Amino acid sequence: MRRQLYELSVILAIVFAIILLALPTFTSSPKRVAVEKAKLILHQIALQEEAYQKKNGCYIGVSGGKIRDVLCEGESDSLLFIDMPFDFPYAYAWTQLTDSTYRITATANIDSDPDLDVWSVDQRGILTHLRID
Repeated sequence: MRRQLYELSVILAIVFAIILLALPTFTSSPKRVAVEKAKLILHQIALQEEAYQKKNGCYIGVSGGKIRDVLCEGESDSLLFIDMPFDFPYAYAWTQLTDSTYRITATANIDSDPDLDVWSVDQRGILTHLRID
């Protein structure tokens, strides 16, 4: 009987240790999904900006009046062919915009603390994590 209790307590200790090790992975998963979506949308916007610039000689932000404009959840942009999901926390803003340069930032508070998560992409397609939430 004692041996069975000992074996059971060892098994429970191992299971508990595995749960403790795996817990951060499961709790940070929604945050990682949101970050990956933001990066994918920024990459998609950058590709569409480049295609538009090659065809029209300027970026969508210049011709579409996007400078300091923001694309938030539930909104769409006909020139970008993007619809923001209603449950998506990031807002996209066009800044530093000229006929030959742009910077688009994705900003969100993805875990309800005072810190914002900010990603940025420019006309070279360089993705930068400006502020980490």
